[in-house]
Amino acid sequence: FTRANRFTFPQWYLAVMVSSGLFREDFIDQVQVVAYYHKWKDIENRKGYFYFWNKQGGVPEVSLPVSGNANAVDGSKVVHAAAVYYPDRTPPPMPRTKANELRYDGVALDEKGKHVWNVVSDGQPIATYDEDEIRFSVVYRGRCFASEEDKEYYHSKDNVHWTLEETNAVFYEDLVKRGVVASVAVVRKMPAHDFGLLLLDTYVKYPFSSTASVPINYCAIDRKLPWAAPIVEQFCK
Repeated sequence: FTRANRFTFPQWYLAVMVSSGLFREDFIDQVQVVAYYHKWKDIENRKGYFYFWNKQGGVPEVSLPVSGNANAVDGSKVVHAAAVYYPDRTPPPMPRTKANELRYDGVALDEKGKHVWNVVSDGQPIATYDEDEIRFSVVYRGRCFASEEDKEYYHSKDNVHWTLEETNAVFYEDLVKRGVVASVAVVRKMPAHDFGLLLLDTYVKYPFSSTASVPINYCAIDRKLPWAAPIVEQFCK
């Protein structure tokens, strides 16, 4: 948005703003490109396909991670995801409380002379990979301004970003208009966590899967129906 971005609001809140359509006039279209530049070609063995939902329904379109190719979508509008790369392998544990990185350590001193990469956690190597095992990709995101004037305004000091109170006020009025809440006073008194869930439930709607026998996350049923926990445990580990 011209007056809101990921440095001022959390990502999930921005997604709600987009899905609601209430801030459409301030929205900036984007192009997000995911490009691949590895050397291997055995894609079928490694998986890691790029999925995107560009049509109505629950069936995604699929693009293969071919080196030298790229996928371009408006990532703020098109639901997209990357499947697990090498799904049959177990990655090393990398606690989020530690500094984890993939570090290039040069060419191996053996007859093969392969390029070596180490996974390092708090300075300690915990896994070693040959460069041929790694998938390299780069992500680019560009903003598509309607005019040169819009671009200049976006970067100018005159562009005063919205406060959370201002954007919330827009949601308050719309929630009342939709009949989701009785009044602005009621929604203002809601705890922040509950209000956030209400926004997601109201404005962010994903289609049910058209291929699953049970198109819901049945592993979470016991959160709503505690008595179902012994049954859920039989299927969800």
